[in-house]
Amino acid sequence: MLLFSPEIGRLPVMPDLYVKGPKNYPNPFAMKLGGVSFDSKLSSARRNVVNALYDQVITFRHAELKAAWGAIHAAEAALARAKSAGKAVGPVEPRLREARALASTVPIDAKRATDQETNAAFKDKPELKAKLETEWDTAAKANYTKARELAEQALAALK
Repeated sequence: MLLFSPEIGRLPVMPDLYVKGPKNYPNPFAMKLGGVSFDSKLSSARRNVVNALYDQVITFRHAELKAAWGAIHAAEAALARAKSAGKAVGPVEPRLREARALASTVPIDAKRATDQETNAAFKDKPELKAKLETEWDTAAKANYTKARELAEQALAALK
């Protein structure tokens, strides 16, 4: 019951507690949640691949990813200011679209993430696992570097 207090404001995991809780307190067990169809078999089938991919493109490349998105956001803010001031923006928008695409690119598609060979690499094929992780890391680093460069070029063109 302490979870309902305003100082804590958490959602209890016991459905029966919501009957005793404050009126109109959000009850996740009674809410209609939509839009997400979770496939637990698919998730389990590619868990190791997704975990490794996350490490290679986000965890280990966080500094580069942060720099790329920081540059993109700075350039987009400058673009918005330039547009509102009626300035010509030239090739800035295509550069920023490309930068966003590069910073958002995943180096493996859903089909490959689910195939047996790729998943086997994360169970009993260490050489293939190392090769895939190196490819993902290299692709992420190159994409983030290029995205940052494009965004910085866009920002410079707006000055």
